[in-house]
Amino acid sequence: YIVRAPAYEARLCSATGAMVGLASADGTQLFHPIGSSRHCFYRAATDNDIGGVEMFVPKLASIIRRIKPSAMSYADDWHRMGLHNLTAVVKNEAWRPNENQWVVTTHHVYLSAPLFEITTTYHFLPQEVRLVVSAAPLPALQSS
Repeated sequence: YIVRAPAYEARLCSATGAMVGLASADGTQLFHPIGSSRHCFYRAATDNDIGGVEMFVPKLASIIRRIKPSAMSYADDWHRMGLHNLTAVVKNEAWRPNENQWVVTTHHVYLSAPLFEITTTYHFLPQEVRLVVSAAPLPALQSS
């Protein structure tokens, strides 16, 4: 899809559920399409996040991880749950012409298990694009 407004032109990809281009009225690209507007649920670990047993006894980490996972760090938990390597799968997308909105629902999946359901609503106003994002954990994440 292409949305044109007085102040911008937005390019949307229904296959990925992402806004893949945004240019000002004079054609200046406001963000590069490679980064697009995809969601990310991982952040770099801080020293507080990596204070688990793997920091002190790295050679035993794989054994301890199986025996007592709670002894591991938050960073290890994030990797175990796959938050560093999610794939977005579009479940539904719809253009609402009367409201100038594009609503996209995606599942963020790791090893075929959907962990999050994200609904992103793009509001196309004359001078700006507003995004409203809601996220909900799915059963696979809640049981991790």
